[in-house]
Amino acid sequence: MGLIVETARVPMRDGTVLTADVLRPDRGGPLPVLLSRTPYGRAHSRQVEDVVGMARAGWAVVVQDVRGRGESGGVFEPFHQEIADGADTVRWCARQPWSDGRVAMFGASYRAATQWLAARAGPPGLVAISPYVSPAGFAEGWTFEGGVPVLGFTRAWALGLAASGSAPDEAAARRAAEPWDEIFPPARNWECSPKQKYWAAISGGGPAPPVAGFHVAGWHDVFCEGALAAFRAARRSGKPQRLVVGPWTHGDVGGRVAGELDQGVNAEAARVGLPEERLRWLRAALKPEAADLGVTVSVFEMGADRWLELPDWPPPETEAEAGRRTLRLGADGVLSEASQGTATVGLGPRTVAHDPHDPAPSLGGRLFGVWPRPGPADQAEVERRPDVLTYTSAPLAAELDVVGTVRARLRVRASTAVADVVLRLCDEYPDGRSYPVAEHGHRLFSAPDRDQDLVLDVGSTAWRVRPGHRIRLCVAPASWPRLAALPDRYTLTVVHAPDAPSWLELPAFRR
Repeated sequence: MGLIVETARVPMRDGTVLTADVLRPDRGGPLPVLLSRTPYGRAHSRQVEDVVGMARAGWAVVVQDVRGRGESGGVFEPFHQEIADGADTVRWCARQPWSDGRVAMFGASYRAATQWLAARAGPPGLVAISPYVSPAGFAEGWTFEGGVPVLGFTRAWALGLAASGSAPDEAAARRAAEPWDEIFPPARNWECSPKQKYWAAISGGGPAPPVAGFHVAGWHDVFCEGALAAFRAARRSGKPQRLVVGPWTHGDVGGRVAGELDQGVNAEAARVGLPEERLRWLRAALKPEAADLGVTVSVFEMGADRWLELPDWPPPETEAEAGRRTLRLGADGVLSEASQGTATVGLGPRTVAHDPHDPAPSLGGRLFGVWPRPGPADQAEVERRPDVLTYTSAPLAAELDVVGTVRARLRVRASTAVADVVLRLCDEYPDGRSYPVAEHGHRLFSAPDRDQDLVLDVGSTAWRVRPGHRIRLCVAPASWPRLAALPDRYTLTVVHAPDAPSWLELPAFRR
């Protein structure tokens, strides 16, 4: 089958013209449209997606440079421009003579963000989206976590965009070494409160867009929790939704190796046919009987080398109280079974100090970029630091499948009005290696030295703890450079008292 490849100029409502590539079979039609909108250049999209294969499979594929990037006109204003521009582009695609009027969108990261924002406008013709590794919200979820700026992502992403630009040159490379807020002005607003004006127009919070969705997330992706939250919101639209979660990082969706661990050949997206499934699912979602697709979920269970097929996420059986396993945190640093009672749990406070000149580091985990390396990394060195508290269980006598949302309850106090608390769940191997499973940062606001009771989601996972392994929870006042570290010194205290037992709650899965 031959292909027609052409360049199109797509007019926006304000007269700005955006540039797109169109690939389609040279016979047959009209065709359903697959649309991807990118700030990274159309050539980059052709490298990371098989757009030729999509066109040969019977789609009209449109890959567009967003406003102010590549060969498109206008000024790039992240996120804000994508609602109107996305809607205008969908309408344009639906009205072309080679189009049958039905449009689906595809792409990862910012290319996924353009899908959520276009869908929010509800343009006629947009029937389905397939966002990979992206939240639907762009304050909490994209640039903030529990009120803490996600520094490791925002700076790396902004620097990368500034260095590449629309026409990379020596001057752009020099600018990449300058302070990031000077070379990428919109990013100046990112380290402010999520409630700032910059985010108001795109904060979301309304009804879920009425489109079908094929969602893909990674357990070690910086946007893991945001992508899962987006799926949960999308299923309320009543449209078919599909979720696939693998043991992947942001930069390697579909690979088998994440960080220091090889998850096995079954973790590979190509082996399980994910690219082909996406196209089949999107084509089915365009049909009138698409409601039959319902809600389906597939997650890879790390440590078990298996995929779990679930009716929803999180699994209803592990969210119920009867399906959760509780471990108490003791002042002796021990995680013990709740059934053992408070008499066996160490009581009293444990305190660590935050030094802004030497903050507790992030090593591996849900990071972005190439340094520190994302994915599982041995935390043993970090856990030996004096500013990291650890709580560790006895070696497990039998395997434990943890599938769902891990939660923690803590009574804490800080010596300053603003402080951070970072929770990290780890799997300690029999040889002493300790690998992160999930992590969450939270910014505290309170009068100094006042106790606060917190119930926090540590994170989502599908993880088998093998016999002989230990479960560990780390508590620290920072996780730098993944999260921005506060500039002042302070102490963070975890209180262990009979009237306020601290616990770690694990969603135990049985099948």
